[in-house]
Amino acid sequence: MKEPASIQLIPFSDTHRDWATAILKETWGSTKVVSKGRLHDAIHLHGYVAIHENDPVGLATYNLEESECEMVTLNSSQPALGIGTALVTAVKDTAIRAGSERLWVITTNDNVAALRFYQQRGFRLAALHKDALRVSRRIKPQIPRTGKGEIPIRDELELEIWLSEKRSPAIVNLHHAQITIPNEAENEGRRFYCQVMGLQEIEKPDSLKSRGGFWLLVGDKDVHVELKKDVDRRVTKAHLAYLVNDLIGWRDHLEKHGLLIKELSPIPGFDRFESGDPFGNRLEFIQKKS
Repeated sequence: MKEPASIQLIPFSDTHRDWATAILKETWGSTKVVSKGRLHDAIHLHGYVAIHENDPVGLATYNLEESECEMVTLNSSQPALGIGTALVTAVKDTAIRAGSERLWVITTNDNVAALRFYQQRGFRLAALHKDALRVSRRIKPQIPRTGKGEIPIRDELELEIWLSEKRSPAIVNLHHAQITIPNEAENEGRRFYCQVMGLQEIEKPDSLKSRGGFWLLVGDKDVHVELKKDVDRRVTKAHLAYLVNDLIGWRDHLEKHGLLIKELSPIPGFDRFESGDPFGNRLEFIQKKS
């Protein structure tokens, strides 16, 4: 898959800013794109523009961080010219020169064409971020509910291509967290976390149902609530911190349910406080300062 001689690639600059704004808005509804719960304004990222017969016909934007490079957006206005392939190759080469070990991209579960395109160019599926669009829509509400072929848009799929021959073992994300409640408190725990905390219960695998307990969805992560007796949960500092969008509202909500509020030492960029569930587990509520 070679770059056609008629395609010229140039770094993205102010020269094509207005054109890029229009094509990004046409594809994503705005210049802002959410991936893995993070908001990018693609118009301010580095990238490449593909030129064909003196006209811009393609755009790729990317974000370099430490040893990785994310391809944030990829657009081609003319099919079958090799524009997408040329742009992917340019971003890949840039990532290699920058010392990146991995190039990765996010697409959604409805975008079968993107899955085919990236896998044909050496990318492999790295992760399924289940129900990630619930988080994305809180950040960018205009994300549509359905996509290609009227498929509900729910999940993010992460594809990757490794750029170095030596792949070091790495932790790439947090999969789930676990807390415990007393054996006899499963129903009370379910009421507290699903009704008072407003979290969604998700089904446990059949192989684990006999153990009791329940699983919750928090953003795009799972919290496993398991049963364990003879544990004094009040003596440990272990806890989960819940990122919220209305810290004052949560303070009022918890106090109405008879829960005590404890002030915490400040940390840069965030406001926070602590409370606790009925079983002794610490609960931290934290909000980013505006």
